[in-house]
Amino acid sequence: MLITWVDLLFAALGLLGIAAGFFWRSGQPGPAEPPAGSLPELGLTGLALGAAAVGPNIVVVALTPGMPSMPPLTRAVLIPSLIVLTAVAVVAWLLGLPRLTNRLWAGIWIGAVATASLDVIRL
Repeated sequence: MLITWVDLLFAALGLLGIAAGFFWRSGQPGPAEPPAGSLPELGLTGLALGAAAVGPNIVVVALTPGMPSMPPLTRAVLIPSLIVLTAVAVVAWLLGLPRLTNRLWAGIWIGAVATASLDVIRL
């Protein structure tokens, strides 16, 4: 197995992300009043969850015998789901839904750190 400098850099970023997660806050923030929920926020959250579920499951489908391979699934399912997630993020920002916008950004960063952490374990 060939390990390149890109693998090592990605693993180092994963370790840095894990360390940052432990030391990011020095204490707990005080309690804050949660924003009021709304039907648009609920609908956009459901849409985002459905679109986000495509990524992990597409690999399972692509590896199943008799199912389409990864390239056609990427074109037909993965790219549209990323477009939907981006559209949900833009609409949430335009509608002033800070809770949903925060969740989407947290998901992006946690996904990146989790992927890098998995690469650390893989290496």
